[in-house]
Amino acid sequence: MRKPTKQEIKERDARAAGWKTFRREFLFSQLQLADVLGISRRTIVSIEGAKTTRPHASVLLKFKHLKFKHETERHRREGGWAARR
Repeated sequence: MRKPTKQEIKERDARAAGWKTFRREFLFSQLQLADVLGISRRTIVSIEGAKTTRPHASVLLKFKHLKFKHETERHRREGGWAARR
C-alpha cells in the first residue's frame, strides 16, 4: 500500500468530521447508521476515526443519498429552502 498524499489526508479528515456531524445532527448511533447503509459498524468506526483513506465508492454513494434524504426532509419541515436565508 502506498502512503496517502496530503490531499487524501485532508479529505479523509473532512469525511470523518462530516460523518460524525451527520450522525449527531440526525441522532444516529454508529450501529443504526451501519444498519441503514447496509455496512458493518467497523466500517463506520474506521471512516469516523479517519483510519480509512479510500472507502469503497458504494459506501460513499449510500451515505450521500442518505444525507441528501435527511437534509431535504429537515428543510421541508423547517419551511423550505427560503427559510434558511
